[in-house]
Amino acid sequence: MRLNVKNGRSPVALGKSITVAIRPEDVVVREASDMPNTVTARVRGLEFRGSLYRATLAFPTEDGKTCTVRADIPSEIVRRSRIAVNEDLRVAFPPDRIRVYAA
Repeated sequence: MRLNVKNGRSPVALGKSITVAIRPEDVVVREASDMPNTVTARVRGLEFRGSLYRATLAFPTEDGKTCTVRADIPSEIVRRSRIAVNEDLRVAFPPDRIRVYAA
């Protein structure tokens, strides 16, 4: 998966190991999106935390592995959109909220 990233860092050389990070509250839940970095993820878990749910999301990468991220989703959106475990969900990772670190 290629990500559009805007965090003021130099481009990463192809083949270099990196760590990519995004805060759970920065993951955007969208039913249909024209935002960059939009993927379809499978909901693997939902943990109720009062005003929000912490969702565990998994999606395949280009090398056949699975990437797992956590997202904080307001409870109202979970109820209205009927988000459930083992269902697919469109999410986006805003380019300015992604951080890349050399491994």
